[in-house]
Amino acid sequence: MSWVLALVALAIFGLHPQNVVAQPFIMMFTGPEEVVLPWGQYEIINSPDGPISFRRDGSVVKTWFSGGGGTNYLIGPDFDHLGPGIADASGNAMKVFRPSGSGFDSGYAAAYSVIAAANGSDLLMIYHAEQYFANQTGDIFLRCTRYSIGLARSSDGGVTWTRLGEIISGQQAFVQPCATSTQGWLRGEGARPFQGAGNPTVTLSPDGQYLYLYYTDALNTLIQGETDGLRMARAPVSSDGVPGSWQKYYQGSFSQPGLGGLGSPVVQRVGGPAISVNTYLNNYLMVAMKADGIYYTSSADGIAWVQPRRLWAVPSDGANELLNVGDSFYPYPTFLSTDQPSQMTTGQTGYLYYAHVTVRADIRYFRNMARRPVVLAPVDPRPEYRFDQGPGEWSCVHCSFDSPPTNGFLTVRLESPDPYLVGPGALWQASDVPKLYIRAAISSRLNTAEVFFTRLDDMLFSQSKKVQFPIVPDGQMRTYEVNLASSPAYTGLITGLRFDPVFSGAPGEYMQLAWISWRDLWRNAGPLTLSLNQATFHRGDTLRVGLGARNPGPAFNADFYFGVLLPDGMTLLFLTSLSPLAGMVSRLDANPQTFKPLLTNILLPANLDVSFDTVFEVTFSGTEPVGTYVFFAALTPPGAFSDGRTDAHDILAIDAKSLGFGP
Repeated sequence: MSWVLALVALAIFGLHPQNVVAQPFIMMFTGPEEVVLPWGQYEIINSPDGPISFRRDGSVVKTWFSGGGGTNYLIGPDFDHLGPGIADASGNAMKVFRPSGSGFDSGYAAAYSVIAAANGSDLLMIYHAEQYFANQTGDIFLRCTRYSIGLARSSDGGVTWTRLGEIISGQQAFVQPCATSTQGWLRGEGARPFQGAGNPTVTLSPDGQYLYLYYTDALNTLIQGETDGLRMARAPVSSDGVPGSWQKYYQGSFSQPGLGGLGSPVVQRVGGPAISVNTYLNNYLMVAMKADGIYYTSSADGIAWVQPRRLWAVPSDGANELLNVGDSFYPYPTFLSTDQPSQMTTGQTGYLYYAHVTVRADIRYFRNMARRPVVLAPVDPRPEYRFDQGPGEWSCVHCSFDSPPTNGFLTVRLESPDPYLVGPGALWQASDVPKLYIRAAISSRLNTAEVFFTRLDDMLFSQSKKVQFPIVPDGQMRTYEVNLASSPAYTGLITGLRFDPVFSGAPGEYMQLAWISWRDLWRNAGPLTLSLNQATFHRGDTLRVGLGARNPGPAFNADFYFGVLLPDGMTLLFLTSLSPLAGMVSRLDANPQTFKPLLTNILLPANLDVSFDTVFEVTFSGTEPVGTYVFFAALTPPGAFSDGRTDAHDILAIDAKSLGFGP
């Protein structure tokens, strides 16, 4: 049900619509894995160990990423031809930033976000830092580790860096001795093996005035109702994020100091984030990891995030302790659109970069940098276009639209050679939409139509990518089934549609177009369907309400209600006769025994399928109340409201349509 229908059902008939939270988009893979940096190439190992940063500097792409405890730096003309930014005598890559050997970043110091400084020429590095302490064993992988976040600055394009200090630390004091594993910590065998704030990623606030930094805080003592999750802090852009400029987000405001202050999670139960401003969504986009996969989510303001959705069901964050030799896991995702100026912005397409780590006996965690192509698409990308309110984003070439639509369909004039309609940009898997359904009445001397399609790898309409189908050009409304899968070219990702109702038009020829969809909306429609000739009315305009009734099942009897909810949101007008026109007034909060049907105990025979262009017609005089009117039609069991109650089972079918009236 539409939201209007749900509200009418709730208000009038006591139904309770379900609240459904849905992602506004989906992210999906469009190709297989490609290894882009094998273990040991240029003597780089254990990469990536966090998100990847890049910047375009003229004709050169510069990249910074973690691995081997420090920061690696590769450059090249594009992402497919990267090599050492600084090389030793053997041609191997030299790290541009390393652990300091003492203090908070003594054991590990690696770039997680490289961004522009406020002066527009220098670069800032926000880096993940680690300090190691002795543990019960000598195993290098079982150290007691304190995480924190540091800042460095470069004035030569990212080759050399000056440390500026620690900017974010954990909210709990570091505790020793540590357990030898996370599972041991959970069993109470010691403190958590890694503690503190780390894994940073940085973007700008919506107004561009602040740096937004997201991080994880590995708590040794868990807080009830919270998980490690993602926390955030901000600093003025003008400050360049120096120590002391950061405020953590805590209980609804940026009110706690970056060093040691408290922080509230803004996204629960994910880690290893990489965040960008996505130009396709016009929102923030995050990819992150959990033990059971790679996830993504979005936000309008950078603070309130949609429930994360899983992109890839593979072992990821924290899964390594549970794997055996030969198993793989896939941590540290970054979504990069390689045509963008930097990692700070992304588009509709790009690559998910990540670490493909294999557990081996000789090399404990054998890690390659890999990537897979991905694309963003609407929640349900399958095509569904309704024309009862107008053409939407469809355009007409060598044809014209009548405006406004009437009786639930759009009239298209087909009076020129080669008329066709072109749909908006789209994206769906061909295998998900094997057929297309078109509800239309076509009046023409010709009897063949065509549907063209484009693919992600071939974005032009052509004769090789089309399907022909017969039509009955007698001007009667029909549903046409188009077998797209019959074309050998209909494979992969489909990006658009073109509909040619006839090869060539002529004076007086036309099409009345109701909808184009991946499913047969007529066959799957409810028993009642209302239509309005337009959505907005003014004085002198004539309203026409149409009605369709279907019963694909066995015959049954019902009471039929037809009326309108007035703009005050409380007054109901139930029509009790259409000729002569008569009705009665009630209220939403009235006893339902006062609700009067238009028809009582009518028989709806099996296989009923009828439609009426106009069952109610009125011309607005200008004296009517201004606002929104909601027309409704409903079927109930005979006498359903005689008990003075409204129950969910009292409604057999319902539909509603709203219109706006202004002077």
